[in-house]
Amino acid sequence: MPDNQFRFRLTPTQEKYALSEAVVNIIFSNTGEGKTFASVAAMMAHAVRCGKPIRCAIVRDTHENIKTSTARSIMDVFENTPNFYRFRDNFKQLTIFSNPAVHVDLFGIDDLGSLSKLQGPEYALIWLEEPAPMADKVNAGLAEEVFSAALVRATRQKGTESRVQVSMNPADEDHWTYRRFIEDPMIDPETPLITRAVFRIPPGENIHVSETSRQAVRAAYRDDPASYSRYVLGEFAAVYRGVRVTPQYNRRRHLAMDANGERIRLTPAAGLVGFAFFDSWSNPSCTLGQITQYNRLIFIDTVRLESSDIGALLDLQVVPLLESPKWKNKCRAWRIGGDCTMMNMDQSNRLMSASRVVEKYFPGSNFEPGPREWRAIEQHVKQVLRQSDFRGEPMVYLSGDNRLLDKGLSGGWHYPTNNSGEKTGKVPVKDEISHPCDAWANATCVLLPSNISTRPRLPRAAAAKRRARSYATP
Repeated sequence: MPDNQFRFRLTPTQEKYALSEAVVNIIFSNTGEGKTFASVAAMMAHAVRCGKPIRCAIVRDTHENIKTSTARSIMDVFENTPNFYRFRDNFKQLTIFSNPAVHVDLFGIDDLGSLSKLQGPEYALIWLEEPAPMADKVNAGLAEEVFSAALVRATRQKGTESRVQVSMNPADEDHWTYRRFIEDPMIDPETPLITRAVFRIPPGENIHVSETSRQAVRAAYRDDPASYSRYVLGEFAAVYRGVRVTPQYNRRRHLAMDANGERIRLTPAAGLVGFAFFDSWSNPSCTLGQITQYNRLIFIDTVRLESSDIGALLDLQVVPLLESPKWKNKCRAWRIGGDCTMMNMDQSNRLMSASRVVEKYFPGSNFEPGPREWRAIEQHVKQVLRQSDFRGEPMVYLSGDNRLLDKGLSGGWHYPTNNSGEKTGKVPVKDEISHPCDAWANATCVLLPSNISTRPRLPRAAAAKRRARSYATP
């Protein structure tokens, strides 16, 4: 940190973020963990790293929020050293008199037309503050295009290193920040120099926040699950588009996480039986995992290819994944299966079906179809999510980085509802998130069978007779 007149006392996560040498750095947490404090420290640390005065920009959704929130937080940072900084021009400019100095432009971008504010100056660092809205009627946050423009403009000051930093409360999982910062790979093979680091401050790490303040936040959002996740737990909030198909799914129980709520990435263990289950409609999907010695299902990876077919999914995603060091030669055998309709013969080729395509990629394994009736699947998944082995461990367990499947089971997979929130259909909505979940559901039905999932389908006449008998009076 700078030697002249000012020293920061940072928490472990704040320090890692402030000193990170990645090009893109994201810090997020629940309310009150010191994201802005760490971001100010990061600007000064970056000037030291560059070895010369740097030009920076701080961007929020509106300049009014810059004045009422960000600027006041910066003043709090330098509360005991008021001569160490100076705001000018109605909080549109800031100078931090560190060594080297930090010169900052502050502005709001509340629509795409305002992007021109980033086009002229050449910056060594751009800081995006709170890109996700707290509430739609309060602010709109920042558009994804602002982040893209910042990434371009933060590489322009000659003789300096490049840094884009983002400080934020977590958004909901439909917001662009979740996709760009959490779901996307940390490093794109096509742009390996654009490194990225994501830092989550665990709740309670900032010892300077009073317990009264923390309890106030918990009390404020106790009846709002999404806000409670974002502002109390410091987690991206699951999206509920309708009535959940799997309300029994609980991240704290079914998702690999440590005591601090950090996701744990699971890897295949050598010598176990692997499984690959598919759904082959317009967005073909595959979920991959292993069966443990206690017959638990560990769902490790889930992939999807939009607007394609099962062969392309296998060639472009499944096979490269299985040939990677993560999976190669780890499983002693494979069980494969999926939606029962995958066994229907192709209309253009009566000798081929989606199930046979899958079998070609897994020699020696036979395709095992799931139940034909949705009702059987629906009842089974509710039952299996409640099941535990003899140690009390859930029979269904997801790797912490299996975000596609976790997103669906947390609420993305849903039944249609009306404006009153009432369920209006008997089967889930078919959309981009339903297909991975269908693959998962068929895997549980086949690999953890129950009297529900294995119940044979009655011929239509027999079903009608049984129904008629149920109406008879003794």
